[in-house]
Amino acid sequence: MVRANEANVQGSKDQARALYYTAAKSYPTSKEPWQKLAQDYFETRNYGQAILAAQEVLLRDPSDTVSTSILAVSGLRVSAQGLTALRQQQRRLTGDTRTEAEDIARTLRELLGEPLLPPPVGAAGSASAPTPRPKPVARPKAASTATPAASVPPIATQKGDTPANPFNLLTK
Repeated sequence: MVRANEANVQGSKDQARALYYTAAKSYPTSKEPWQKLAQDYFETRNYGQAILAAQEVLLRDPSDTVSTSILAVSGLRVSAQGLTALRQQQRRLTGDTRTEAEDIARTLRELLGEPLLPPPVGAAGSASAPTPRPKPVARPKAASTATPAASVPPIATQKGDTPANPFNLLTK
């Protein structure tokens, strides 16, 4: 770790990463090498690798807030990149990327108990007083053995779609 940190300070990113991986192999229960890798990949905008390294940290320490933050922000940035790519390719798609993104955002906000999306700019009444914030939906407490994903309802699908293939929804 000391040699990896020195290489990182000197600007030898590739050498530092190789040494962090060596440290991770030498000390498989240590979260520090993975955390350094997650931060380094995040800073260099390599979000896929940042996500993988952050997940390794969380396997070792589920309460690590730095890695949880890196995981969340990297995931959002990857999603934003994907939506941008879809928007650029929209002429080849039959669906409306903006509508799909709004539907996804609405679903996420409902699950989190956050307010719904504001009306689009220029919509009737958009300049009026802000919409009151809806009260969060009370969620039943999950059993202690259940995973957080077990409490999330499945994605609503139309006939013939499967939740395992979310891309089926893009062409609707």
